[in-house]
Amino acid sequence: MCGKPVFSGVAGICVPLPSNVSPLQCFELFFSDDFVQCIVVETNRYANKCLQDALNSGVGSNARIALWQDACEKEVRLFIALILAMGIISKPELQLYWTRDYVLQTPIFHETFSLKRFQLLLRYLHFVNDKDTDNNDHLRKIRPLLEMLRTSFRKTYMPEQNILVDESLMLFKGRLLMKQYIPLKIARFGIKIFFVCESKSGYAWDFFIYTGQGEERWGGESNSQKLISHVSVTKLVLCPELTGKGYVVFMDGWFSSPMLFRELQHHSFGACGTVDLRRKAMPKELQAATMKKGDVLCYTSGIYSAIKWRDKKDVAVLSTIHRGRIM
Repeated sequence: MCGKPVFSGVAGICVPLPSNVSPLQCFELFFSDDFVQCIVVETNRYANKCLQDALNSGVGSNARIALWQDACEKEVRLFIALILAMGIISKPELQLYWTRDYVLQTPIFHETFSLKRFQLLLRYLHFVNDKDTDNNDHLRKIRPLLEMLRTSFRKTYMPEQNILVDESLMLFKGRLLMKQYIPLKIARFGIKIFFVCESKSGYAWDFFIYTGQGEERWGGESNSQKLISHVSVTKLVLCPELTGKGYVVFMDGWFSSPMLFRELQHHSFGACGTVDLRRKAMPKELQAATMKKGDVLCYTSGIYSAIKWRDKKDVAVLSTIHRGRIM
């Protein structure tokens, strides 16, 4: 039957924090020492390999790679800090961050690194040992860091009962096999990322990057198999930390379907979201009904309540936590 499940999870911060916690301490909850150490080890490994290859090929002493010296943790932390600063201070060319021009200069950059050293770190920045990667994984170059971030997000905070699943398009117009084109998005071109977030705060508890490999669909919905919209939700929320705790998942019409809601309900999740009336198992009466502005039509069957409301256009909602009545 319809109804909001009883919540048995423990929401809130899961790590000890001092009362006067600083922004840097919060940042380091996610970008931990292991995260930085991974970058140090793999960047040095890759740069030294390139240096050895260059020396074997007879490169001159004036070549940029010949200037390489191993990076340390402090240097990598400073490098990350400057990258973050570049996201706030926008300049058209990298070299302009190191200009000494009185009008254009930003002293923190040339006081932290020389331009050549920054370019060396940028050129040889690496996150994984290439010998250990799976060539079928489009994210193999950043996979270890992605998993570290996901683990940090999940172990630092547990969301309250209401959570949401949604997709985001990170703007990117370069050459990339997994680049998506979604004309209705502001960015239009970019990398698609699926998130599960706490509804109240927007905290991103988990995510995955859509690569298209093996995720396109598990058959068609017409033969009772699962679309990527279905798989995306179950991949994010059907985990030991959330399953069986009475969480309620909110989503938009791209994800919602009776088949998905039934699977979530089987694992003690509530679910609610706008829905496409053409989805399989949606009431045909709702799709066929002609309504005037302000009219509301409800159907309840088993665990579902399906509601159609007419504003400027039809709006349909599917829910397992609301009963089919108008208040």
